[in-house]
Amino acid sequence: STLKEIEKMDKIKKLADNKDLAISFMFPVTSGIMGGVQMLIINLIKYISQKEHRIIRLYDYSFGLIRQTLVEMNVDNYEFIPLDNTNWHIPNKDNEIFVLTNGVWLTYPYFLKNKENVHILLWDVFYPYWDSLGTWKGIKIPNFKQKAMNLLSQNNGIIFMEKNGFEAFHKLGYPVNEKMIVPIPVNCDCNYYLEKHISNNETLKLGYIGRCEEWKIFPLKKLVEDLIRIGIKAKVFIYTNNKEKYYKYLPINSNIEYIYKIGYYGEKLEKSIIKNNIDIGYSMGTSALEFGRIGVPTILADFSYQEFPPDYSYRFLYDTNTGDLGKDIQDIDNREKRYYLEEIINNNINLFELSRRTFEYTKKYHSIENVSNKLNYAIDQNSLKLECLNLYPLR
Repeated sequence: STLKEIEKMDKIKKLADNKDLAISFMFPVTSGIMGGVQMLIINLIKYISQKEHRIIRLYDYSFGLIRQTLVEMNVDNYEFIPLDNTNWHIPNKDNEIFVLTNGVWLTYPYFLKNKENVHILLWDVFYPYWDSLGTWKGIKIPNFKQKAMNLLSQNNGIIFMEKNGFEAFHKLGYPVNEKMIVPIPVNCDCNYYLEKHISNNETLKLGYIGRCEEWKIFPLKKLVEDLIRIGIKAKVFIYTNNKEKYYKYLPINSNIEYIYKIGYYGEKLEKSIIKNNIDIGYSMGTSALEFGRIGVPTILADFSYQEFPPDYSYRFLYDTNTGDLGKDIQDIDNREKRYYLEEIINNNINLFELSRRTFEYTKKYHSIENVSNKLNYAIDQNSLKLECLNLYPLR
């Protein structure tokens, strides 16, 4: 009984200590290419630094994309620690918890200069990661995967952006509380679609957001092929970082007009979607939520490194489970609620009803307020300290 009381007090003390930890983000990107993880960090820093009484730190280059975007947004209520000229030593402070993503959760902590009361929290943002964990240059490191996953499980050292990652972790035999699913956060201030959209019945205006990479191009290729097959005339607005590969893969047809928008993200992206009266959005991950958060009816894209099957069917964003924002087509469950494209796009389509349902789903499950609360809960449960990360065998 006395031992249980001591353990209970230790747990209470640990949780109290965690509430005083600074929340540190580190995902330095200098390419200028905005991705989902960068927007996730930007949104969280902006919200938590303004709305909550916690210290927020950003480790980045002074010319890094996240840092520069926050400067442009006039967000400055956080500690910025520059990584310029650091010579492989990260000049971190102490009493902090680093929220890191797949891959870098094992490498970046190796270079931390100060190790006093430093916690690590892995945010799993790409569930296929678990298939390759413990493999280096094609060689499997004995017992590495098991030790790493056990460490994360035992110390509440992991949260999951997607339910797919949570389920993959469990299937490998490592229990984690379902409260550790922390979805992508977005700002849901207003359903602009219902306020401003003017429907055009003659030409469908479809928006797609995705980097110029094969696994993000194949889903759009399939959608365009289906549009051509059912005889839909469409303008396809492609928000991307480069258009060269799209030229290689997308079919040419007189009914389809491609309009490329290069380097759009944040407020510029939002304004363009509204200005161009996009009827339907089609994307995966954070990009799908960029449509959903402003009320654009959204079809959720899956991904593949090869051609989609001819009988592929689609899902609405609002029909998905919490934390499911796109699957590898090999993992699709036939029991899911899916539709062929002609069932979605027909003469009876009610864009405004789709808008309402999409916006309400996004706000309920992905609003920055709700996700921030989930992140704080996970941080308070975390006991994965830097000294525990003695797994990495490379130097």
